[in-house]
Amino acid sequence: LDYAVVFPFSLELSQIRARDFVQLLLDHLNMKEIFCGADFALGYKREGNVEFLRALGKEKGFSVTVVEPQKFDGEIMSSTHIRQSIAEGDLESATRSLGRYPSLRGRVIKGDQRGRQLGFPTANLAVAERRLIPADGIYAVRAKIGEQWFGGAASIGIRPTFGGGHRTVEVYVLDFDGDLYDQVIEVQFIKRLRPEMKFDNVQALIAQMQQDVAQARKVLAPIETI
Repeated sequence: LDYAVVFPFSLELSQIRARDFVQLLLDHLNMKEIFCGADFALGYKREGNVEFLRALGKEKGFSVTVVEPQKFDGEIMSSTHIRQSIAEGDLESATRSLGRYPSLRGRVIKGDQRGRQLGFPTANLAVAERRLIPADGIYAVRAKIGEQWFGGAASIGIRPTFGGGHRTVEVYVLDFDGDLYDQVIEVQFIKRLRPEMKFDNVQALIAQMQQDVAQARKVLAPIETI
């Protein structure tokens, strides 16, 4: 691959008719062939499907090659499948399809210090709304701080034990004692440990958090140095 051209999606782009968009590719890229999936479509209202493109190709002098769906362990490898797996917290499936651990990056912002009060100071991540975030729950994670990786346990959800609220992503970094405020860190999600839960009291929550951290250490032990 010599070049990659990225088209940021916008309202204007969404209104371009399929024929006009293909003409742009012909005029500016001297396109000779399109590779696409069987269910691919481009242009306004997805009018530029495979059948449309093949007919247009005969007229304009380009060919269309359809790449058939690829499967791994019986699962179709597709962006839709990957997004669904991450949204449902099925990290094993998402990791198999991606060939890496699902991850996100965010800047550490000031929180309400709740984790510190409970004995587990967390880094609260500001994550862009458009980013796909795993299902609510507790996760074993790896956090990249600077050039170094640390193990951790992440909590995603509304914190129902404290009355709920907006959704947050918080990371308790294992064996780290530095200041993370305003730093941008990358978090890899390794395994979902459990769903988010509401506890009757703070003591029960702390006891569960201790178990979560211990379980995260076990999960991360064989891979933390990779």
